[in-house]
Order: sequence, then C-alpha cells, then structure tokens
Amino acid sequence: MTATALYRHYDADGALLYVGVTCDPCRRIAQHESGSSWYTQVASVEVQWFDAREIAIAAERYWISEHNPVHNKNHKTAPVSDHGFLCAEIAAFAAEVVDFGKRHGLKPSTIMQNACLNGKSWNAIVSGKDLTMGTASRARSWMRERDREERAAGKAGAA
Repeated sequence: MTATALYRHYDADGALLYVGVTCDPCRRIAQHESGSSWYTQVASVEVQWFDAREIAIAAERYWISEHNPVHNKNHKTAPVSDHGFLCAEIAAFAAEVVDFGKRHGLKPSTIMQNACLNGKSWNAIVSGKDLTMGTASRARSWMRERDREERAAGKAGAA
C-alpha cells in the first residue's frame, strides 16, 4: 500500500479550482505551476494524506462530484457523481479492506478475489463502477470470518 495525497487548489475567494491525487505533492504542484494555465489563480493548496491510493482516488471522486472544481476534466461523468453517499461508502469500504490487508499481509485485490467469487475487480470497485452493497457485504463477511479464524487459532496456540 502506498500513502497517497489528495490535494485541492483554491482561489483567493475560496472557490475550489482543482483536485488531484499524487504520491509526491510538491512535485505535482510544481508541475501544475509550470504547466497549467489556471495556476495563476491559485491562492492556497490543501493536502490530505491517505494510507492507500485507492482511498485517495475515492476521495478525489467525491470532491470532484460534489464540488465540481472548474479545472478538473476527469471523473466529472463518473457513475458516482450523482450521489456523494456512494463515494463515501466506497472510501469507507476501501479503508476497511486496506486495514484488513495490513493486519493479514494481503493485497486488496487478493482479499476481493477470495471474498467475492463473482470476479469483482478491486479497481472497478474503488472507481465506483462495480460496487454493490452485496459485494461489500460479502467482502465484509469474509473478512470477519478470517478475523474469527485467526483469533481462534491464536487462542488454540496459546493453550
């Protein structure tokens, strides 16, 4: 898992100009400064770190769909743009999967392959293209069962 920053550019009036994600905010902001015609409007930048890129991307989709920054072109027509709750649910679900993966030494894609026998893709899920409450429910049940098994194995080993 790679820590990833969500960054937001604002103008002097506090209007949101642009939202993006990167592992290196200083480098990415410098790229905008030298290559984006709108950068002269930027008065402030906020940076928020996430434990995993997938969570940062879900947050980026939320910010773009809910706040419609003037200079973003991507994600404006994403299926999650109609309802901010779905973006928040994707981010919460992604955080659960990433946390479980850290505890058990598993990649999110491996968790989803094991939890959902219907071939749901981790990238499709966190992009909002393929998340259903059934998928999330199956994955959460699978993770709870793995946690129970690990706790039971730990108690048996301690006895």
